[in-house]
This record gives sequence, structure tokens and C-alpha cells, in this order.
Amino acid sequence: MTVRGTQIALGLFNETVYGQAPSPTPSGERAYIRTSGLRGEIAKIVDDTLAGRRGRQAGINGNKNVAGGIQIHLAPQSSLRWLAHIIGTPTTTGVGPYKHVFAVGAGALALPPGMTIEMDLGTTVGANRYIRFHGIRVRQAQFTFGSSGFAAVNLDLLGSNFELATTPLDATLDDHGHTAWSMFTATLQEGGAPIANVQQLGVTWNNDLDEDTFVIGGGGVRGELPEGFVIVNGTMSTLFKDASLLQKGISSTDTSLNLVLQNGTGAGTAGNEKFEMNIPHLRFAATTPEVQGPRGLRGQYNWEAHANGVNEFAGAVTVDNARAAH
Repeated sequence: MTVRGTQIALGLFNETVYGQAPSPTPSGERAYIRTSGLRGEIAKIVDDTLAGRRGRQAGINGNKNVAGGIQIHLAPQSSLRWLAHIIGTPTTTGVGPYKHVFAVGAGALALPPGMTIEMDLGTTVGANRYIRFHGIRVRQAQFTFGSSGFAAVNLDLLGSNFELATTPLDATLDDHGHTAWSMFTATLQEGGAPIANVQQLGVTWNNDLDEDTFVIGGGGVRGELPEGFVIVNGTMSTLFKDASLLQKGISSTDTSLNLVLQNGTGAGTAGNEKFEMNIPHLRFAATTPEVQGPRGLRGQYNWEAHANGVNEFAGAVTVDNARAAH
């Protein structure tokens, strides 16, 4: 029987050593996804040696490549592990509810070494029903916040290796549930003041991964995926009511963005969760509006976040919820 997408289950495992599944008793969590384009490939290298005939010699395996995208909706129960691998290991306080602060930094705040993702293809597959992707890191995450619906994230992933397995790493994945935030709960501030004419905010978080890390004797797998700059930028689409954002772009004025999603009181207990994304320093590019007909004008503004003096982080995310760890 053909495998259906509804049968697929993904398990997420934090690695302690890059490219290696945790052992001896790995504990994973169930991932809630919309789609997964994550896949492994092995290049074939053809021997073009001349042998007095037109047929070519048999090829050999080349480097392995693990890459692809996963789409998710932000939810207070199921997004913590993704956020840790997008931004960095959070600082968690509280004894229930909990406050998780994800910010760029070194040491305890650094990006985790990597993640193993195990895909369960379902019981109908039989042997080798599990595909394991090792050394997964987030190359880039694109957040989309609209005027309705859910807060969506497209994750662009890279990894080091993949393999088939007959038995799972963890037969009883932790399941924290999933109730996605509604954009109807959102509030948005620009420059410290509410802004009411934004139709869509896009935020791209790029970790500037070095993917060219194949070495002699490495077996055709990436040995590392070291991060470079943290590059945070995005777009903001607005109803054009005045020239304030345009003037900030022309003047290269420092400003900020702060978006909050909040259930209930936002205190962090079940049903009262809060998500806050803060971009403290950014500058808009100057783009004048286009006139596309008799109706309302739209403003389209690109922006780029930056560090401020010795402060290296370009933004931070805080989640208040009832879950203790990522």
C-alpha cells in the first residue's frame, strides 16, 4: 500500500556531538509539521576513462547531501526545540509556568551542536521503515506573520548524513501537543509604538552556515556546519497612510519591531501562553509606493537588523508556557 503523508511521524533528537544520534537511551519528541522536503542524496560519480569502446565504466558513490525544508506553525507546546536550533539555546527560568529567552550568544546561549531527525514511514513499509537524518542545523528560518491565520515558519535545513533503520531510536516519543497561535491574538509595535497599518511582516533568520566541509577520509559526509554571522532581515507590507516609514528609510533612522502573540493573560500557564519576537535595532530601506490602480496604495519596506555597539544579538524571542525544557 502506498505510504500516505498522514502516516508519517517525525522525531526530533538533540545531539551532544555533531552528526551523532544521542546514546545510549535517546529521548526524542514528536514534531508537528505541515510538510517536509528534508531528504538525503548520494551523488554518483561516473568514470569517464577511455577503454576503446563507447560504453562508460561503472560509477561510484560521491558525497552525501542532506538538505530540505520543513514547514511548521508556531505553537507554544511544540516550537521550543525548533527555536533553540534557529536562534540558540534558551535561558529558562521559573518553576511552572516557565519563561524561555532565546538570544544570540556564545557558551550557554550558543546554537546546539545539531539535531537528529528520524522519519517513521509507518508499519506498512516493513523493514527499514525509519530514515535518520544526522547533523541537522537550521541554515535559515523564514517567519511569516499575516493579518489572520497562523504564524508560519519555513525551515531551511542542512545535515551531514542519513541512514535507514529497522528499529526506532525512541519508541515512545515525548508528545507535548500542538495548539498553534492565531494571528488574531497578535500586537505589533514599531519604534516602541503600536502600528496598525501592517498587512504582513516577514522575518528571515539566517545562520550563515558553512556547508563546504567535506574532507579527505570523511566518508563523504559533512564533518561540521559551523555558523557565521547571524543575519536577520525581512519585509513589511503596509497600507500606505503616511510617509513616516519612508522617511525613516531615507534618513537611515534606527528603529525596532516587537511582535507579541498571546493567549489569555499571557502568564505562561496552559491556555495563557505568550510569544514575543523583539528586533531591537534595524533600518528600513527607502522604497516609494507604486500606483497600481484607483484603490489604496501599499507600502513595501525591506529592513535589515544590526548589532548595537558591543551588543551582538540582532533580536530575541521569549516564550512563556507550561513546558519546562526545550
